[in-house]
Amino acid sequence: MNSLIICFILFVSLQFTNGTEIEFNIVDVPRYFTPLNDDIFLSGSFNNWSPNHPLYKFKRLSSNLFKLNIDLPLGTYQYKFTRGSWSTGETSIDGSFFQNRNLQITSTTKQTHLIKISNWDDFKGTHTITGNVYILHSKFPYPQFNTTKSIWIYLPPDYYTSFKSYPVLYMHDAQNLFDKATSFVGEWGIDEILESNFLNGKETAIVVGLETKIERMDELTPYSNPTYGGGKGEKYVDFLINDLKPYIDRNYRTKPSREFTGIAGSSLGGLMSFYAGLKNQNIFSKLGVFSPSFWFNSTIHELADSAVKYSDTKIYMVCGEQEGSISMVDNMFKMVDRLTLKGYNNLNYFVRSYGTHSEWFWNKEFPNAFDWLFG
Repeated sequence: MNSLIICFILFVSLQFTNGTEIEFNIVDVPRYFTPLNDDIFLSGSFNNWSPNHPLYKFKRLSSNLFKLNIDLPLGTYQYKFTRGSWSTGETSIDGSFFQNRNLQITSTTKQTHLIKISNWDDFKGTHTITGNVYILHSKFPYPQFNTTKSIWIYLPPDYYTSFKSYPVLYMHDAQNLFDKATSFVGEWGIDEILESNFLNGKETAIVVGLETKIERMDELTPYSNPTYGGGKGEKYVDFLINDLKPYIDRNYRTKPSREFTGIAGSSLGGLMSFYAGLKNQNIFSKLGVFSPSFWFNSTIHELADSAVKYSDTKIYMVCGEQEGSISMVDNMFKMVDRLTLKGYNNLNYFVRSYGTHSEWFWNKEFPNAFDWLFG
């Protein structure tokens, strides 16, 4: 019996001495473009270059610190880091191809490696983000459309140095709000505007951006159009109110009541902001409606009559004379008339002679809109 125990101990000892403990500490990742809820994986010649093997997933210690310990036999290896796929693998800082990293193990002495990741393959480009802007989740569950959605968040400059709670503004087309590199033809500059507000002692807020992609026409239109289709916007609103907002209120220091909650967007996003905000005034009290596509379906005008009105709901509307369609101006004034007849007193609306259908225009108008809505 004793000989069997001795043999077992020798066997176990050999198992441990055949491997060398390697500790990887990721100490720096691209600050703005490592989604806060994404995992990081180690991929290399030791695991058949699997980009998402669960045994090689790092433990997140903070927003930019990650740790992984593995055992490897003596030998020479190559490796890289991913966020779960090769389309989200690491690159050089300029987005170019990043050579494999090398690892050489010549003894059983533990090795510790400090790693800095410069960039990710899915976030190339020259970024223009300012302040506390993060991709909160690149794959937030979106059951209403049987898919996932990328969610961005902006936090005020003093968020991490105070115990304050903040109002929240929900916005559409997050890819166009904060960063030129991810935008279609330019950014709103929401981060720069609110950073300036903070420095000048003015009101600021948490901004939550919902990224839109190929489903945009369906998501941001509450009623269908005979030419363009769409009309699934109620599902989008359901997601925003019943899935996303509760998550934000649970995980961030928000002022969750309607008095401190707004919604804003442009074009189809302006249409959706008006629809979601007016129909759900028990949730939203501040509506930022930029260049609204009221032309998409005339049924939207009936909402002014049917919605349950709250006396303190504030609605800011603006469009431009150079947006390519006179109907945008006419439709906005038509909506203003119906709202006025219904007794909405907190209306602020403008038609700008220089206004074009562009992020440049909405960037120019956002400071006035935000200060009036949240002031």
